[in-house]
Amino acid sequence: MSGFALDLYNWWIQYGYWVIFLLIIFEGPITTVVAGWFASLGFIHLGWLLIIVIIADLLGDLVYYFIGRFGRQQNVIRWTKWLGFTKERLLEMEKHFSDHAARTFAIGKITHGVGGLVLLAAGMAKVPVNKFLKLNLLPTIVKSAFLIFLGYYFGRAYNLLASFFDYLALFFLIGVIILYIRYIRKNSKKLL
Repeated sequence: MSGFALDLYNWWIQYGYWVIFLLIIFEGPITTVVAGWFASLGFIHLGWLLIIVIIADLLGDLVYYFIGRFGRQQNVIRWTKWLGFTKERLLEMEKHFSDHAARTFAIGKITHGVGGLVLLAAGMAKVPVNKFLKLNLLPTIVKSAFLIFLGYYFGRAYNLLASFFDYLALFFLIGVIILYIRYIRKNSKKLL
């Protein structure tokens, strides 16, 4: 291993999990799939990865939640009226989350584009933080495990396909060499 590669490897061993943790807070699904792929290559321990992804995802969800929670202040409500967040809508959201919180969090987790809005709405509806974390934990575990294993098994499939294509390229090269030799033998009298 060259000096640079060794330095990069040592840096990854020392800081890699922290990098993944921070990236998942800001862009969880893509980073989680890529990290699952890294686990399939042996760069990351699968068990630690699952724990890191769950904690980072919940922390990212809390950021959205608290933005929504503090977004209830009167100044922010004035700015978000064009999004439909009126006082009446807030009361409807509070009732919805008191009646259907678990189902709403689960749907928010599996629909990536809507998930952030659900988390903001939960904060604006003043869902208690402990209830938010409790109801958000199971969907987070399921989604995190699914994305990690998606990356892990696609990474495994990629490795298998890469070796298959390496062998295919080798056979193709051998075939081209054999055809070239046959062509030379057949046409050697014509070439002289």
